[in-house]
Amino acid sequence: MISLKAIIAIALAYATASLAAVVPLPLPQEYTHSHAKHVNCGEISLFLTGLPYNHPLVAAQHFDPAVVESLMRHDQAAVIQAGFNIKMVMFGPEEDTNKVLAEHMPGVDWAATGVGYGVRGGDLDNLTTQFEDTIQFFRDAVGGPIIFNGPVGSMLPAINRHFQTRTDCRKAFAGSGKDLVRNALCTLS
Repeated sequence: MISLKAIIAIALAYATASLAAVVPLPLPQEYTHSHAKHVNCGEISLFLTGLPYNHPLVAAQHFDPAVVESLMRHDQAAVIQAGFNIKMVMFGPEEDTNKVLAEHMPGVDWAATGVGYGVRGGDLDNLTTQFEDTIQFFRDAVGGPIIFNGPVGSMLPAINRHFQTRTDCRKAFAGSGKDLVRNALCTLS
């Protein structure tokens, strides 16, 4: 025999699950680490890497390359407008990670680095190896944080968790960040 408590518990669980499916729980709009640095517009430079939008593994992971390209360009523009300098070097696992990063990182004091979701979220061994090699290179070469965004289009909130500009660079300086060159290395056709 089922007790009244069990019936009530089952009913409450069902009602809660049904309500959660209809009414999503509110998520925090923005999260900032307690150690986030306050910086001036154009003061810091960020080095970001990931898969090029036109790499075969982008489509193989069920992403639309045209959408990924558009969102990557939007992300880059938003970061620059917010007052951060950015360099994006995109390459696939067929490239030598250490060689690519050693070629493209020298000469700039990188405040932070980041690895895109196409590499981090990939379920292929070669992407996992690329991710591990990239993280190790960043740890050895740069003392700053390694930043992780969510899906393509969410880089600025990821940066803002670690760095906050003292003023709204978009208004005060018409976005004083710089594009430190975007490179997409895709040797595959």
